[in-house]
Amino acid sequence: MSCVRQLKSLVSLTLIISLLPTGLAASTTQKISLPGCPDKCGNITIPYPFGTRPGCYRDDGFDGFQITCDESITTPKAFVGSNSSNIEMIDINITSGETRVYKHIGYRYYDTEDHVIDTNNMVMDTMDSPYLFSYRRNKFTVIGCHTLAYIAGEGDRPYQSGCASFCEFQNSTTGSSFFLTQTAASSCNGLGCCQTAIPAGLNYYKVKCGYDNKSYWWFNPCNYAVLVEEDSFKFQVQDLMEQYFLNRTQTHVPFVLDWAIRTKGTCQDGVENSTNRACLSYHSFCRNTSNGEGYLCQCSQGYQGNPYLFGGCCWSYVLEVNI
Repeated sequence: MSCVRQLKSLVSLTLIISLLPTGLAASTTQKISLPGCPDKCGNITIPYPFGTRPGCYRDDGFDGFQITCDESITTPKAFVGSNSSNIEMIDINITSGETRVYKHIGYRYYDTEDHVIDTNNMVMDTMDSPYLFSYRRNKFTVIGCHTLAYIAGEGDRPYQSGCASFCEFQNSTTGSSFFLTQTAASSCNGLGCCQTAIPAGLNYYKVKCGYDNKSYWWFNPCNYAVLVEEDSFKFQVQDLMEQYFLNRTQTHVPFVLDWAIRTKGTCQDGVENSTNRACLSYHSFCRNTSNGEGYLCQCSQGYQGNPYLFGGCCWSYVLEVNI
């Protein structure tokens, strides 16, 4: 894999035939995927170690770096893993080791007797894959009146956490309320919406919800619980009404996964010298991931590109020549 440099020069002359400082800049263009492999699925860029075809992605014994590209629709969509995955990808960042995806929202609808009449699965599992849930970018978020929701991990990271959200109405007949008039800022502060952090190293979660106030059914017949990218979420009071939240989000929200090379240990374990090392480019180095065990590859200072490919890190420079 080689870098193709395109040299651009700018020369300025004045009327007195003197030369001004001339700027010479070199820009680089290089492949981001293996030879013969697609680097796009619709609007999503697919850099190696990810790929959409056998032989195009890194094989660590599971299909975590495999991406399924659904080309049966007008604008193809990319999904994590094999055809059985319903996790749609938004983008992949090989520098930060993050993948943004869409996660379907967990919900429960109740009737006037507090019976569940409709529900959506509230489980997510990325075991046996390079992905962990980002504890820095995501928050466990609950929407509802008098709603208590728990998030629980299993396997080698058992834990349980949760939060509760409440609503305070002055008049249940007219619907006028202190809550609706005083939360114009729509912050997720425990009134109608609450959030809590998750721990590092998490690759599985399930959600349990509780709803115990029949007097709110006329206004808030459903509650929601989901892990969501904190920066992309803003609570609105209308989210409590009927199916408003599902309609405005189209049933899914952005969510961030941290990925890494997780089958060969850490940088201190000598992975750079192993036969199946991931950092293939010259001028690249190994760095440990901050979430769980594993490592990422990064181009050295002054270089940019894809460190997971031979020759993937190219010299990034601007040469100034004064004449």
